Amino acid sequence: MNKANLRVRILLLLVFLFFTLPCLTYLALAFPGLRALLMVDMGLRAIPLFAAVQIDQVFLDGGELTPDLIPIWVLFTGLLLWPLLVLGIRPTLWSIRRWRRAVAAYSACAFAVTVVAAGWVFTHMGYFF
Repeated sequence: MNKANLRVRILLLLVFLFFTLPCLTYLALAFPGLRALLMVDMGLRAIPLFAAVQIDQVFLDGGELTPDLIPIWVLFTGLLLWPLLVLGIRPTLWSIRRWRRAVAAYSACAFAVTVVAAGWVFTHMGYFF
């Protein structure tokens, strides 16, 4: 394995971890100057937030995101960003045409669903509107 390939792997794995773990959330809450990051983070996590709120509503009868559900929220975010993890493990997969098409199709579907989920999260959870 050459050094460039190793750097790409490490970078992709770090990006996956950075967006999967609630790093942006804690940065935005800790530093008032970074509040705009919270909106970006919530938009990125709209599908996992929606799913976690629905789980909370069914099992805990709250209908809001409680700290008990943060591990589920992080797990759902990791599942949503699975292409980053796979590319971090095997970056050579990107050279396969079928793989690129599958990731592009998945990304387009995930983006469309994220836009709809973000609309629900921002209007029903009371964070921004």
